[in-house]
Amino acid sequence: PLNFVGSGMYGTIIDGGAPTKTLRVFNITGAGSAVSIKDLTVQNGKPASGNGGGIYAAGTLSLTNVAVLSNTTTNADGAGIYAAQALTMTNVNVISNTAQTGNPRKGGGVYAGSVARIEGGLFQENVVVPNANSNASGAGLFANAAVVVSGTQFIGNRNAGLAFSNSGGGGLFANSTVVLTNTQFLSNTVTFGDGGGAYANNRLQVAGSLFQGNTTDLGTSRYGGGLNVNNGSATILSTRFIGNLSYRGGGVAVLNYPAYVTDTLFIANRGAQDGGGIYVSDSPFQGANLLLAGNTAPNGSALYGFNSSGTTNLSFVTIVSPTVGATSAIYKGGSAGTMNITNSIVASYTTAFNRNAGTVNSDYNLYYRTTSSEVTGTHSITGTNPLFVNPAGGDYHLQGGSPAAGKGL
Repeated sequence: PLNFVGSGMYGTIIDGGAPTKTLRVFNITGAGSAVSIKDLTVQNGKPASGNGGGIYAAGTLSLTNVAVLSNTTTNADGAGIYAAQALTMTNVNVISNTAQTGNPRKGGGVYAGSVARIEGGLFQENVVVPNANSNASGAGLFANAAVVVSGTQFIGNRNAGLAFSNSGGGGLFANSTVVLTNTQFLSNTVTFGDGGGAYANNRLQVAGSLFQGNTTDLGTSRYGGGLNVNNGSATILSTRFIGNLSYRGGGVAVLNYPAYVTDTLFIANRGAQDGGGIYVSDSPFQGANLLLAGNTAPNGSALYGFNSSGTTNLSFVTIVSPTVGATSAIYKGGSAGTMNITNSIVASYTTAFNRNAGTVNSDYNLYYRTTSSEVTGTHSITGTNPLFVNPAGGDYHLQGGSPAAGKGL
């Protein structure tokens, strides 16, 4: 293996000299090479052509305590780092890199062509800017193969793609399986596409993570302000979606494959059309121990389920609005399919359900300051204050003596 070791992340600086020079900082062309880079900064790389403005690695690459700053590619991908084979990043800061012009563009910060493992560090203010009418994927990170990310932040990355097809991922675009643990996606944007925070184009697992303030544009058929999941099953555990925005699925959109969401908060997300908190399309959906508070959308402020078949099951879910919302809490669309809701609370919406197709089954729930055109079930409680601890302060735990306590199945 070939090792490059500096005196510290910002103690040793290797500078490509852009914009006055057109140089790639590290150009590692041997496909059989194994390179380790530690304790230094790679900055201002701008090759005349080709992938990888700061680092190009044809073989395996390991980075530890490295900063990758202000590198640029033109008509190429991976402005900060282009890794063709296995990539390991530990405490690496990838900041202000730009992949510009051409079609398509992938990886403003990093392009990972093979399996990747990322621990700690951050991806911040990286940009993909393709030609007009061209798509772009993964302003912070584009992962073409399986990727595991732990304890990493994606902040303020911008996907400026200008075509919808396969365009998305303000912070991350994962083209294969992805595992996210204790990872934060904050204020990332997509100009024209899906997944303001992250776009998972295959199987996804998320645990203990945060999606906050991420946005897509609000054109028709844009999905997942915080997270968009397509072409693979999704498992989401103990995660928060706060203040994200999209046309459909302000917090999260799940398309075509099963999704399992537990112990998760959806707070103040907005869907410009459908599903302020959650948008589900033709996907069997299991949701348990969820709080959906203060989410808004014209159709389904908390959840929009569009299923032509399959089943949505909701249990131990609290769906609330600080004031009486003008729309339904849940919208059931599609041509068929079934939605079951039990052991849950729906409060402060004009109507609990808006169903235009399929079946809604409801029982053992509490409904307060809302109405329902659907049968609420013989064991449900209606018109009774659930006695939240401090709804004005966002605390929707139940007080002692709540009429909802002990009334479930």
